[in-house]
Amino acid sequence: MIKFRLLIAVMAMVTYFSNVTAQISPKHYLVNLTDKKHSNYTINKPEEFLSQRALTRRAKAGISITEIDLPASKFYVDSLKSLGLKIVNVSKWMNSVSVFSTDTALIDTLDRLSFVRSVGLDKIESNVLEMSLSKKSSSQTIRY
Repeated sequence: MIKFRLLIAVMAMVTYFSNVTAQISPKHYLVNLTDKKHSNYTINKPEEFLSQRALTRRAKAGISITEIDLPASKFYVDSLKSLGLKIVNVSKWMNSVSVFSTDTALIDTLDRLSFVRSVGLDKIESNVLEMSLSKKSSSQTIRY
């Protein structure tokens, strides 16, 4: 009877910890793009992609508008979306896209796309997920 209870306890712990591991496995990735080609915008018309407040602040500080200020290419973002990736966030200054996917085989093929410079874990999204799971399992443990 003791062996049976011990077996049940071990099986319950294995099941619990395998579920926790599956939940915190990273599924957010950061896709860094190569360039800003195919942009719908031009630096000659910054008012189309920058707010008036940003333009005033830049003029006051003497900061010119460059290609770095252009938003990430909508064509590239739409291409990633059409592959089945969920777009979480787009960073125009980092020229990157944060995506969510459970298809690791798809993620492994992204760096073969001509407009992708690199692909890696989105550490910010993964850490937020890990923190929220830690709060649920232990109110005293917060991982950063």
